Amino acid sequence: MRGVFILIFFLVPAVVWAKVFTLKDCIAYAVKNNPEVGYFKLLEEAKRYDVSYAASGFFPVVNANIYWKRYQFEGLEPVNESYWGVTASWELFSGLSTLRNWQRSRIDLESVSEQVRQTVIDVAFEVVSAYTDLLSKKALLEARKKSLDDAVINLSLVKKRYEVGFAPFSDLITAKSRVEDAKHELIKAESEVAKAKGRLAVAMGLSVVSSFEIKEERLPLSRKVDFNRLWESALKMRPDLKRAELSIEAQEKRVSAVKAEFMPVVGITGEYGMNDQSLFPDDKYSWSIRAWVRIPLFSGFSTWSKLRRERAYLKRAEFGYKMVKLNAQKELWNVFQDYRSAQKQFEAAKKYLAAAMEDMRVMRGKYANGLVSVVDLTTTQANLADARAKLVYARYKVVESYYALMKATGFVPGLER
Repeated sequence: MRGVFILIFFLVPAVVWAKVFTLKDCIAYAVKNNPEVGYFKLLEEAKRYDVSYAASGFFPVVNANIYWKRYQFEGLEPVNESYWGVTASWELFSGLSTLRNWQRSRIDLESVSEQVRQTVIDVAFEVVSAYTDLLSKKALLEARKKSLDDAVINLSLVKKRYEVGFAPFSDLITAKSRVEDAKHELIKAESEVAKAKGRLAVAMGLSVVSSFEIKEERLPLSRKVDFNRLWESALKMRPDLKRAELSIEAQEKRVSAVKAEFMPVVGITGEYGMNDQSLFPDDKYSWSIRAWVRIPLFSGFSTWSKLRRERAYLKRAEFGYKMVKLNAQKELWNVFQDYRSAQKQFEAAKKYLAAAMEDMRVMRGKYANGLVSVVDLTTTQANLADARAKLVYARYKVVESYYALMKATGFVPGLER
């Protein structure tokens, strides 16, 4: 986790001045500026102080004691008494309760660190999703431009046949209509690009009107994945599984701490000071030291009740870990299947586009020779536009599915290694 924040530390200054963002740039900027990440990091800092507080139980307590008394009895002269001294008390053995509490506070700190990491993963995935969506919308815009070019070429072909009397006026009207349809689709695609860019800007913590561009890097389109290896990584990497494990460890420490209440407490107390009748004593020095043992004999069965309660919570934590583990495995299995399905759909979409392009080439030749009607030509044109759109959707569905797989495995998507 520390490595992720070190990477972000070096990336963010470059991102601020960049006009072209890579995916890592976008994630680094988003994590740096996301308030939810900052919220949990401050909680992590507070838990770090809890560890220091728990560790203070290992050390003696030293106090400076100063008092002044005046005794007044009827018929006698008043007596003044003052004391300045230092008192130290140290529990040498407390049944390991101090140790268990310190260990539990460290586990709580580690649990919060995993919460920070989970938040970073969630923020990164939102950025990845918005980034991929923007790439998809830009690719779809290019596909719409090609569809407009196809419509213009087909209109030109129909015009030539109409001018020599080989095509009716209805064919010309149909071809012109397809050009207008393609223009409308192009306008919609431009709007979708603007909305997708605004979504990414908000995910990064920027204004929707921010001026920037993104750079498409190598996309994970054909990576081979093995479920068993991914699951092994998930058992080590997923924050929810780690937190569930830590909850068991923390509860075990609570059980041990309650058990320690049955054991004796051994301590030592020492005192050194000056006592005199003047305000500032300077002639009577005294010191004392006392070793003591406190043995708990009977507490109204309260300790036994606490022990049974903490043991019940321990079993509950163990069942909680099993539930989290099963849900994590189900989630990973589903996104694993989604990624494999997306890869197959992408391959099918590539074949579909190749076939549609060939159909368009053949159909233009046939129409030029009067072998097919304009309906066949425009239907083939629509089929080609559909094939281009399907390829774009399938391509970036693979990308998003891959990063969803990385998220389900426990890696920070876009920064995985």
